[in-house]
Amino acid sequence: MEIPWLTDDNIVKYIAQFFYQIEDTLTDDSSQGQKLLNFLKPNPSIWGVAHNPVNLELICSLWGDIDWSETKTLAMTAWYDKLTEWLCRRYLTKQNIDHGKMKDKAVYTQCHKELQFLETLAFR
Repeated sequence: MEIPWLTDDNIVKYIAQFFYQIEDTLTDDSSQGQKLLNFLKPNPSIWGVAHNPVNLELICSLWGDIDWSETKTLAMTAWYDKLTEWLCRRYLTKQNIDHGKMKDKAVYTQCHKELQFLETLAFR
């Protein structure tokens, strides 16, 4: 299976379309797409990762669910950590487990078996 890489223009179009489709679910104003672009472009490591369609979908989804207004730069490890936490919280929501007041460690503890399975799968 091959994952095609996106051009810079495709990324801009995808982000605009993504946030247009979810703008009625956002609590903030509808300029989230532009804010994301303003954040991504000066961060070359994350901008590079955004050229993969799967990663771009995850970046947009994560951006739409987390307040990044105070964040100026973001290391890849911090981005992956936030992404993992966000995915765990989505999983807990689907399992009808209230995670709203859980700290990060509690979320990871709650998803320990699932994360362990995914770590093993990735390693193999």
